Amino acid sequence: MTLRTGFTTGNDIDAEVTAKGGIFSFDPADKPNYAPMCISVQQHELSSTAVDDTLFIMRVNPGMFVHEIVVRHDALNSSTELRIGDDDDDDRFFANFSTSSAGHKNLTEDGLIGGVSFFYDPSTFTDSEDIIATVKGAAATGTVVFQVIYSYANPGYVSAQPGSKGS
Repeated sequence: MTLRTGFTTGNDIDAEVTAKGGIFSFDPADKPNYAPMCISVQQHELSSTAVDDTLFIMRVNPGMFVHEIVVRHDALNSSTELRIGDDDDDDRFFANFSTSSAGHKNLTEDGLIGGVSFFYDPSTFTDSEDIIATVKGAAATGTVVFQVIYSYANPGYVSAQPGSKGS
């Protein structure tokens, strides 16, 4: 049985998923642009984290797509905000948003349109970039969890394992 996933790879080709014994698997031989979705999760415990301090979310490499970023947070303090971007553009994904009350934000619903399914094109981005959050407004205290859903445009672009500062 073959199912259509509804998401597309870098070349707008629907990926096919095959059900084998109740387990869904991608078969890279079926599609030359095999691009499995991956997720990175970072949790930060903030304690009076100062305005303009940055929080590491994930390292991305040239040839990667960032499809979605989900942010879940406690009430971090009165007047606190977060901004999410990367080394090149500190608000590529989210302009300042309030974290005074507990809540969550999704890139596809609440983020900047230019950041949705952003492609780190190897012809422009020749080095890895860190996705970061910057504290704005007031010092922040509480828990923040970041989930990043990403994929590679082509497995040939993989040069280092993303997601950790050591890559």
